Amino acid sequence: MTTYKIIFINNTGRDQNYVIFSAPAQFSTASISAPVYSNVWISEFVPWRGYWTIETTEQVYAWADKVPATPVPGTVIEGGVAQVAQLGTPTNPGSTYAMVVNQGTPTLQGPTMTSSPSAFEIDCDHDFPIPNTTYLIGMGKLDNNGVVTPVASMLAQSGMNTQITPIMKFYICYYDLKARTVVDLRIVSPNAAFIDFSTGAGYGQYTAIVSQDANGAFNVTYGSSAVTTAALQAIADGTLESYLGLSNPSDPTINADKLAQLESQM
Repeated sequence: MTTYKIIFINNTGRDQNYVIFSAPAQFSTASISAPVYSNVWISEFVPWRGYWTIETTEQVYAWADKVPATPVPGTVIEGGVAQVAQLGTPTNPGSTYAMVVNQGTPTLQGPTMTSSPSAFEIDCDHDFPIPNTTYLIGMGKLDNNGVVTPVASMLAQSGMNTQITPIMKFYICYYDLKARTVVDLRIVSPNAAFIDFSTGAGYGQYTAIVSQDANGAFNVTYGSSAVTTAALQAIADGTLESYLGLSNPSDPTINADKLAQLESQM
């Protein structure tokens, strides 16, 4: 399975908290009355001249939960149950889980292998109220601690079968939010770095170098070249700070020449 790395560098002149969240997965039963919620995947404090490394794969998880009230932006969704999801291919169907409510608690049973290519499926029973305001289904990803965290969810619909298709697109922005917090993409995405491994310059690449400057502008560069390998080796060796010229306290910014050289060769 392909591993993707995002290296974020804070060159703003300020210590800040940053969050990463996924572009919403495609839910086949989503609608205006049943929208898809985006959740903060990981939250991390990144000091000035510091860096943050996020590593992920295409592995996703079927996820379900019951919440006290219908989520709104700012709601932190705790808990939930998760199962490994295998995406379908043109020749092999993917995972389908049945969400069954047992004494008020959702469970994911299965899987059977019936989902469409590039997707997994969650089938809902009829054991919860209509209209539903508290039972959620969705998709999770492992965070940096190996814990499944919901990154996209929607209110379950009684008796409906929902195909969920992940997208390898992410946003990073400075925000003082906890992981699992529901965010309004319409508000946060215009002020975020956009990382896309599925189309455009990022297609076929496995590493993104993301930096934010003192004016708040983001720069995103992709690569899988030898210089990227060197940067990843520096991470493994614990020497990325010196590799990017971050360790000189007299220099108020990242070593621009070194960063430009890294980005130009990617």
